[in-house]
Amino acid sequence: MQSQRARLYQIAYSDETWASVPKDFLALDNRANLRPDWAEYWPIRNFLLSETLDENALYGFVSPRFAEKLLCTAADIADFVASLPQDVDVAAFSPYFDFRVMFRNVFEQGEFFHPGLFDLSQRAFAEFIPGLNLHELTMSASNTIYCNYFAAKPHFWRKWLALGERIYSMAESSKHPAAPALNRGYAHRGANQAKVFVMERMVSLLLAREKTCKVALFGETTLSDIFPEATAELLQRLEVLKTRSLQGDPRALHEFYEIQHEILSGKSAKLERARLIAQSLEHGVAHAPSRGFEQWQSAPATMLYRQGQIGLGRLLVNFVCGR
Repeated sequence: MQSQRARLYQIAYSDETWASVPKDFLALDNRANLRPDWAEYWPIRNFLLSETLDENALYGFVSPRFAEKLLCTAADIADFVASLPQDVDVAAFSPYFDFRVMFRNVFEQGEFFHPGLFDLSQRAFAEFIPGLNLHELTMSASNTIYCNYFAAKPHFWRKWLALGERIYSMAESSKHPAAPALNRGYAHRGANQAKVFVMERMVSLLLAREKTCKVALFGETTLSDIFPEATAELLQRLEVLKTRSLQGDPRALHEFYEIQHEILSGKSAKLERARLIAQSLEHGVAHAPSRGFEQWQSAPATMLYRQGQIGLGRLLVNFVCGR
C-alpha cells in the first residue's frame, strides 16, 4: 500500500513487466517504449514533465530488476521511504556497497566497466558546470547511488531533470560534437548507449555538489560477486579513507589507491575485465580507456590497433612489455 509520503513506481516495459509490478509499487507505463535508447530516462522524463507533484512526497522510479539487485522486497523499500522524517530530501536504496566504496567516485567506477566513460562524462558535464574536474571529485557511500535506485522530493527531481535535459539536448543534436560519443554503444545487456550510463551517474554528481541535501540510506545493501578479494574489512577501510580525504587529510587518498590497486590487481577483477572486453567485441563495440586509467588495461593493444587508435610502433612496444 502506497503512503502519501512514498510515491514509488516500477517501470513497465512490456505487458509481462506490467503484470509483475508488486502491490507496494505503482506502475509507470512505458510499454510503448518509444525511445529504448534512453532506457529509464525516457519514462522518468515523461513523468516529470507531465505530472503535478506533491512537494512533500518522495518519488522514486525503479526498473523491474530492482528486487534481484537489492535482495529485498518492494514492501521493504516502501516501508523505508514512508517512515522517513519530513526533512529528508533523498532516500537512497542503492545496491553494491563494494562499488560505492572501492572507487573514488561513480565515474571512476564507470570507467572500470565501460572504458572511455570517464572522459566522456567529464567532457559532457564540464560544458555547463564550469571548473568541474572529475579526477578530483571524491564521493562517499552516503552520496553514491547506482541503478537510479532512489526517491526524492520534487525540488531535487527538478535539478536532476535540468541536468539531464542538457545531456539529452547534446545527444539529440546532429551538430553537437559530443553526440556521436554519447550515442555509441556499450555492451551491457544488449549494448546500451553511453548516454544511459552518463545519465545514471547524475544523481551522485548532484549529491556530491549539493551539500545541503539531506540523504537517508536504506540499511541493507548488497555486494557484487566481482571482487571477492574485497573483504568487509578492506571495504570499511576504503570508506574511512574517503571520508578522511573529504575532511582534508592529504595522505588518505594515497592509501586508498594502494588498497584499490591491490583489489583490482586480483584474479577476479582481471577476469571481469577480460569478460567485459570479450562481450564488447561480441557486440562489435570497443573503446579505448579514458586518460589516466591505462593501468587498468581497459582494452588490449590489439583491439586499439585494429581501431586505429594506436600505431604499429605502440603495438610492438606493448607486446615487448607483455601488455
